[in-house]
Amino acid sequence: MKKLLLLIVSVLCPYIYMVAEGFQSPSQESHEIKLEKLPPIEGSGELGFPRSTYFLKANYSSSIREIELIHDNLKNTDVYLLDASGNVLYHMHIYTLNYSIDSIPLPSINGVYTLVIDSEVVYAYGILDIQ
Repeated sequence: MKKLLLLIVSVLCPYIYMVAEGFQSPSQESHEIKLEKLPPIEGSGELGFPRSTYFLKANYSSSIREIELIHDNLKNTDVYLLDASGNVLYHMHIYTLNYSIDSIPLPSINGVYTLVIDSEVVYAYGILDIQ
C-alpha cells in the first residue's frame, strides 16, 4: 500500500508543479509581429477632436498556425497575408470601433510572409519568418 501511494504521489508531483507554475509548452509560445505603421491621418474631425485614436497589435504562433490580430477603432480595414512573391494568400475585411481580436490562418508551409493592414486610420505591415 505504501509503495502504491508513493508511486501515485511521485507521478502527480510534477503535474501539480507544472500547473502551479503556469506551464506552457514552448511550441505554443506567441511571437509579436513588429508592425511598421505609417502615421494616421493628420488633422481633426468634427468638433476639433483628433480623427482617430486606434490600437493595433499582431502576434503569431507557428505551432497552431495562426495570427492573432488585436485592434481597436480601425474603422474600415482590409487585412492581407502575402507570400514572399507578393501573392495574396488571405484577405479579410473588418469594420471595428471597439476592441476586437481576429484570427488569421497561417499557411502550412514555412517561409517569409507579410501581414498588411490597410485601414482608414493607419497603414501597417509586418514581416513573419515562420520556421
